[in-house]
Amino acid sequence: MVQCVSCGSVHTCAPEGQGCESLVRVVVSSAGDTNVMKVRIRNDDVLEVGTHHLFEQEGDEEQGIVKLCEITALDVKGRRREQAHGYEVETVWSRAIDEVELKVSYPDDRITHSLCVKVEGDTEIEIGKTYRFEGKLLQVHKIKVRNSGYISRKGGTAPAHTIKRVFAKRVGNS
Repeated sequence: MVQCVSCGSVHTCAPEGQGCESLVRVVVSSAGDTNVMKVRIRNDDVLEVGTHHLFEQEGDEEQGIVKLCEITALDVKGRRREQAHGYEVETVWSRAIDEVELKVSYPDDRITHSLCVKVEGDTEIEIGKTYRFEGKLLQVHKIKVRNSGYISRKGGTAPAHTIKRVFAKRVGNS
């Protein structure tokens, strides 16, 4: 155990040469569920909103809970920050991006249907390409990207973890 001279916080410290670490609360949102993990983070690591990190649940070697996440917020001394060192962070708010729920909308006559399909987060979705979602053949014509605009130019792509919604048209009688 060591105490920081400048801020007074207490941390556990690995053997010399391996750096010091803090046990940090990480809140992970995934497809409507929220899980809280305790994760060891190096004190000299700089965490930043919008970056991707692999978080491993402390003390859970046999279950092996590891999540690839995008940091959405950082709590430091009761305030939100865009960036902070590992030793400063009280809570990391994040969104799982290893597997995501892809929301797909498509019209059928006068009704617009909506699907939620689980896909790998790094799956590239392409404008103009046809996909089979829940047994329906759908051609993508527009993508709404999180924290951004739309992609609608043929050939445009986005990884599934960055997509808010996919707009498609039904192909054939699928």
